[in-house]
Amino acid sequence: MATRAARLGRRVLEGRESGPGRPGCPRRQGRQDCQGRPGRQRRKRDEAGISTVEVVIGTPILFLFVVTMVGLGLYAQNVGQVQDAAQDAARMSSLQRTTSDAYNFAYDVAKDDLGGTCNDGAGGLPTVTVPTTSSGTDGVTLLTITVECKVTELGITYTIDESSYAPVDTYRGGQP
Repeated sequence: MATRAARLGRRVLEGRESGPGRPGCPRRQGRQDCQGRPGRQRRKRDEAGISTVEVVIGTPILFLFVVTMVGLGLYAQNVGQVQDAAQDAARMSSLQRTTSDAYNFAYDVAKDDLGGTCNDGAGGLPTVTVPTTSSGTDGVTLLTITVECKVTELGITYTIDESSYAPVDTYRGGQP
């Protein structure tokens, strides 16, 4: 009489032993387990390469997102610098007595404030419009300065225009 292990071994070799988790459970190339459910092998084969697809699609999207954030940060920084230059130029020009002195002073202040921000072909120099004066609502004369700066960042050229105004100091000491 053959032992149980010998009988079990013979059944395993013949493929007759069945049941989940038993060594003799016949499988059809990983498609189903012994009870007809989709097997683990099929799931592994269907999901093979999905990580590669995720990386191939996700990496350029992530890179584009990072480059966009860097570009927007540089733009915000440049706008802030041009705004500061326009404010400084308007305030310093308002202390001058003549329009030509005010223009020259505004240009010098804007150029010093912007440094290398305006870097598009024009020698890195900002454009400062001739200051104009207008009478304010309560009789105060206002000086308006507009600074234009062409910037090239990440291969994109854009122009930043910022204006600022300051009241002209008519009571400043000295000769009128």
